[in-house]
Amino acid sequence: PEGGQVYSFTINPGKRRGDHYHLKKEEWFTCVYGKAIILLTSKEGEDKVIEVSSENPLLIYAGPGTSHALVNKSDKTAVIVSYGSKQHDPNDADTYRLIACDGIEI
Repeated sequence: PEGGQVYSFTINPGKRRGDHYHLKKEEWFTCVYGKAIILLTSKEGEDKVIEVSSENPLLIYAGPGTSHALVNKSDKTAVIVSYGSKQHDPNDADTYRLIACDGIEI
């Protein structure tokens, strides 16, 4: 979608990032270095656990209401590239905390 932003971030070994959802924003994620596990929980409560890596660079979609988190279980830093359908607005962050795949051991 037009009007969004591309950004990148890292996940250090053994760390987890995210565990939130958006009501309006859509996001897409891919791993361009290392590997990570993407956790998704839909509005309906369906859980998905997807491994991505630079060798397996899938594009993973997290739509509105889908809680998402990324976990690095490897011994090297993972680099993630993402696209968000809306520019970040600190006055309307549209970010709500919710553990993705709560209760699933990763």
